[in-house]
Amino acid sequence: MGLLLEELTKRNISAPEPRITRQLGVSTVLPVYFVGLYCDKKILAEGPGETLLAAEEEAARVALRKLYGYTENRRPWDYSKPKQGLAAEKAISSN
Repeated sequence: MGLLLEELTKRNISAPEPRITRQLGVSTVLPVYFVGLYCDKKILAEGPGETLLAAEEEAARVALRKLYGYTENRRPWDYSKPKQGLAAEKAISSN
């Protein structure tokens, strides 16, 4: 939550307010809580967790992913070496 607060301060956005949006199985062995982070009456993110603190931390992670534009289903980085032909074509075309 601290990193999220720093980032929101840099962007001049008010501090988020955590609220319980849903809770399931509270009286069971494995409860699930959903916490939403709200700024100016708009929801930034929502995250699940087995405790309220865990759900709040997950919501903060989701909010940071949204702020940085990082999605979980993005294409992986291409770490393969560039092909030799492409480097030569770029060198020729830049002259």
